[in-house]
Amino acid sequence: MEPRAHHVFIGLFVVLLGAIGIGFALWLSDTRSDHDYQYYRIMFDEPVTGLTPGSQVQYSGITIGEVVALSLSPPDPRRAIARVRINATIPVRQDTRAELVITGITGNAVIELSDGGPNVPLLDRKEDEEPLILAPRSAMASLVSGEGNSMTTLNGILLRTQELLSKENLALVHRSLVNLEQTTGAVADQRAEIATLISNLTEASRESTAAVRQANSTLRDANLLLNNDGKQIMVNTRDATASLERAAFRVETLLQNNQESLNQGLAATGPAMHELQQALANLNTVLRRLDRNPAQYLLGGENIEETKP
Repeated sequence: MEPRAHHVFIGLFVVLLGAIGIGFALWLSDTRSDHDYQYYRIMFDEPVTGLTPGSQVQYSGITIGEVVALSLSPPDPRRAIARVRINATIPVRQDTRAELVITGITGNAVIELSDGGPNVPLLDRKEDEEPLILAPRSAMASLVSGEGNSMTTLNGILLRTQELLSKENLALVHRSLVNLEQTTGAVADQRAEIATLISNLTEASRESTAAVRQANSTLRDANLLLNNDGKQIMVNTRDATASLERAAFRVETLLQNNQESLNQGLAATGPAMHELQQALANLNTVLRRLDRNPAQYLLGGENIEETKP
């Protein structure tokens, strides 16, 4: 009996010593854990659906802590307070803000922290209470609660979508698709004609291009002709015009200088012109008689009357 009781006491002592060691290790780990983290309170002005103790606290997408407990604000139960612990090496600044972010399709939520940068002072800590971080209302909460015009706009979009998907509009879309199918079939049936038309258009385009090139060549040749021979023609024309002007000036000067002599010459030729006219009249009479009766005139020996002008 005594040896068996001795072994029982030894076993109990070993179990007790192991329990003490485990408890000391847990106490040491808790003490060390408390030194590695800083505790904060985050106040939400919205429901914290999906947030539970153990949910992650993130900064720039990296986990820096976790939620320890959740409670309602005693002054205003509409607000929720999350007690979190954050890695002590992470600076929490005076302008640090928290946001509730839903991750995945399961509805789990995390707390995302953000601040204004390293130039902002750190958040002050008091001995009797933990620092408070404010969480502005998230965009999702504002949309769900209908604040502002977000919900109104969403409702309007839904109504417009319903109107767009009405039976009448669906029937119109169906008819349009049928017409499009018929048009596509008609085009497919006319593939050969369309190919011929495209070929003709291509050939016409080539001919037009050739005609344009020929016209450009003709214009260049005409331009060269005008630039070379045309200039010489213009010079010759100007010289001829100048010569005519000089000749006209000389004739005019000659007439002006010999006006009196010309007048005397015209006066002297007056009687001669009168005699010439009388002779022409006599000759005209003879020709008429000869034309009427040549034999009588030539053989009859009639006297010719002298015609006076």
